[in-house]
Amino acid sequence: ANIEHLFGDTNVFPNPSKGKIFVEIDPGLISVGTYELIITDLTGKNVFSAQNMFTDKIELDLTFLKKGIYLMKLKGNKGLITKKFVIE
Repeated sequence: ANIEHLFGDTNVFPNPSKGKIFVEIDPGLISVGTYELIITDLTGKNVFSAQNMFTDKIELDLTFLKKGIYLMKLKGNKGLITKKFVIE
């Protein structure tokens, strides 16, 4: 199955952001158990991660990140979804 299609309703906003972002997770990702949230910069370096996530709405304070483009990976039992966001 196409993971982007399964969990395509996951949203990261505002995008671009000053550092505080909200994530609304597609219920399909949560219905199969917990998931892991990983944020990397474009070089692939992990800048933030959280395990055993289970909620469908998250507020993250990423004001410690430098301005730039980041990738948020949400990894669950059914697969992985990646969302790109910008800190300005």
